[in-house]
This record gives sequence, C-alpha cells and structure tokens, in this order.
Amino acid sequence: MKYKFTLKERQDIAYRIKWKCRGCPEEVTYHDIKNNLNSDINLLSFLKNESNMQFLFKSKVLDEDLVRTLKEMTDITDLYFWRRIALFHGLIQFRRSHPIIDPKLIENKIDEIEFKNERNGLVQIFLNALRDVCSTDDETKIKARIALKNISEDREEGYENDSLFSHYMQLQKLSDIDKKAPDFGSNFDATSIKKQIPEMKAYEILFDFDQYDFQDYEFVGGWREIGKTKPMDRSKKNILKAIQDLNSLNLIQSIEYLS
Repeated sequence: MKYKFTLKERQDIAYRIKWKCRGCPEEVTYHDIKNNLNSDINLLSFLKNESNMQFLFKSKVLDEDLVRTLKEMTDITDLYFWRRIALFHGLIQFRRSHPIIDPKLIENKIDEIEFKNERNGLVQIFLNALRDVCSTDDETKIKARIALKNISEDREEGYENDSLFSHYMQLQKLSDIDKKAPDFGSNFDATSIKKQIPEMKAYEILFDFDQYDFQDYEFVGGWREIGKTKPMDRSKKNILKAIQDLNSLNLIQSIEYLS
C-alpha cells in the first residue's frame, strides 16, 4: 500500500466512507475525510493496511476501529489550542455573555484552584484572563498578568512570539485605553474607557483564522462568477465548536468544562 493517496483515491475513499457505508459520525464530512486522509496519521495508518482497505470496499458497515478514528478527528488533542480557547473565553467571550460578574467570586475561585494542582492550567488561564477584564484596579490586573506569564513560561517555554503570553499581550494592545468625550452639557470631564478586543482579530492571533474562514461565497470568475468557498479545515471547526460550547456556560460550568 502506498504511503500517500492520490486526489482521486482520496475522493473515492471519502465518498465510500461518508455516503456508501453506515457508521460514519454525522459531524465528520466528506471533505474532512478527503482533506485529512494523507495528514491524519491514525486514519492513514488504518487505510494503509490492505485488509482494512478491502473490508472498506466490501462491507456496507464501517469497521469499529475506523469509526473510532473518524470520531477522533473531531477532538482537540493539542493543549496549545486548548490554552488559547481558555484565554479567548476568559478575555473576550465570557464577559460579553455575562456583563455582570462579581470580581470577588473570581478571586475566590482562583484561590480554590491552585495552579500547581491543576492538570493542564486551563482553568487558571480562563480565571486570570477574566480577572483581568473584570478588575478596575491596576494591582489586580498585574496579578492576573503575572499568573498568565507564569503559566505561559511553564507550559510554552521557548515559544517566544508564539507563546500564550505573547498572544495575550498582542490582544491587550488592541484594547488600549481611549478617551471618551463627555455627553453634551455634562459637567463631568472626559473619561477613559478600555476598548473591546475585536473578536475577529483575536481569532486571527490565537487560532490563525482569517476572513475567508467565515465566508460562504467567493468570486471564482467564469460564467458562475460567485461560488462557494472551500470547506473550513476540520481543526478550525473543532476550535469553533469548543468556543460555542463554552459560550452558554456560567462560571462554574466553564470551570468544569475546562477541568
């Protein structure tokens, strides 16, 4: 069996798995299979086996091991992305969906969950990012920043400009303080307000998304002129799914989800 499949072979295999056999997970698409067939090590390894390939094209029911491998395509296994999902949720998403938050509750939860005792640091990332955006005093913000820096140095030593803390600081620069002019006739001076971090820019910095990922159609030229955009990469769909899952959760539920 060849190490890599040609485009035609990938199309035939993906079509067989998705549309001709029973058992393919609903959330896994034809394009997910076709586009990842040569890059997904587990999927490629399974189909490199001649007997597995023969079974696929003879049976109408997918092999259980193949189904398990397909399901794994919808998992985020790299903690690098989970750390950024936790940062995004705390820094941007949670405050937007929960505008009224008691800062003392956040502090209590941070005290309860010691970083050293947490398996992957995700809850501390979320809570300290949230601590930053909910705090009004500089001292608390500095504590949050130091905590995020420590986690970044512990988990991503040597990542430099691609580290969690570097990404966090890039996002902070997008929310530099602006001067807000007072209302007409007001006796109050102009006040300083912190801009919201642009969500699309955060997707770009943390997950390498771009505008194209969120388009449904594009100019393709020819007689059609407008056509559908290419399907989003499976790994990006997994990230969006996790962010969407977190969106409706309260503080305690978010902590449980990231634990």
